[in-house]
Amino acid sequence: MPIRLVTLDCANTLLRGRWDPVGFALWAAREAGLCLPQRAAERYGVLLQSHYPAILEANRTGDRASVRAAYVRLGEEWLGELGVAPAIAPEVVTASERLLVSKELFEPFPETIPFLREARARGVRLAVVSNWDVSLNAVLAAHGLDTLVDETYASLVVGAEKPGPTMLRLAMASAGASPDETIHIGDDPIDDLGAAANAGVQGLLIDRSPRAEPPSIRSLTEALEWIG
Repeated sequence: MPIRLVTLDCANTLLRGRWDPVGFALWAAREAGLCLPQRAAERYGVLLQSHYPAILEANRTGDRASVRAAYVRLGEEWLGELGVAPAIAPEVVTASERLLVSKELFEPFPETIPFLREARARGVRLAVVSNWDVSLNAVLAAHGLDTLVDETYASLVVGAEKPGPTMLRLAMASAGASPDETIHIGDDPIDDLGAAANAGVQGLLIDRSPRAEPPSIRSLTEALEWIG
């Protein structure tokens, strides 16, 4: 049966980069001109856990302003504990928003844009399905990928993460595609292959390391052979 839908993970599938929330917060604080004490990393990690329910709730609204407000509240408590004026928290969050869409954090792999263009030229529907927050669309847009995909599903907005099948099933329902007409591509053997298996679709693991072996693919270009 011909492939009608390809769902794709984002980080390390479409975009090169690693996400470390604590390291990212420290980076944003430096960009905002702050020099924080050594305990800053540990305290941010602890406070992130306590604020996470509120961050999740804000993400479920799909409203970036609500998510920003949740992070400002986290930042205020964090800076206050460190003896820094909490009023600076909005500046730190603004710095984080700027960094999030910069090429310093993420950048497309060389074959990403050619692959997306070719897949669409073949009539395949494309959906990004990622364990991500409400910023997913903004990050894709910053790298020119938003116009090359048909839909995006961010787990914190949907309220369900991979390896659960929910996001893949939503993408299939929207595309009117059956599991036999769908392929999911991602770099995580647990989250991505697990989500594919749970949704009943073919999963392709992308492994760009020198140690990669079949049936893994080493680039998105190789996935075109599966699309036909």
